[in-house]
Amino acid sequence: MKIRAMVFVENLFLRSKLNELLSRRGYEIVAFSNPADCMLLHNNTCHYACTDILICDLPMPNVTMFQAIEKNLRTGCRIRNVALLSEDWSPEEVAHARKVSCKLFKKPLHFGELGLWLDECENRINPQRLLSDELLQAKAPQSSTFL
Repeated sequence: MKIRAMVFVENLFLRSKLNELLSRRGYEIVAFSNPADCMLLHNNTCHYACTDILICDLPMPNVTMFQAIEKNLRTGCRIRNVALLSEDWSPEEVAHARKVSCKLFKKPLHFGELGLWLDECENRINPQRLLSDELLQAKAPQSSTFL
């Protein structure tokens, strides 16, 4: 089974560059310009992880990513590899990210550093894991972009 990555990045150029990197690694990729468009963020229960890796901008339209991640963890979300991207990290955000076990990356993004983190993620991912196909079956709203 391919590794699945979900990307929530508003900037089209950065989202495209992330897509290139993840595609070269052989990942299945689902990308959104706005996380509010992802049907699974509105789901209240998780039976299986919907993705192996989640990469998202911290400042996103219509959604506070920390709140979304915390809500999903409370309702049983099984995504264990989460990276947050931001141009600037306050001490409170750093502490909050550690609390919810997120990896922080400062923009401009250094793809070599991200690649090392992806290597670590790949080593943690059980090849026999089950992934939910709800993500692939859900109809994407028009503002979403699947790369």
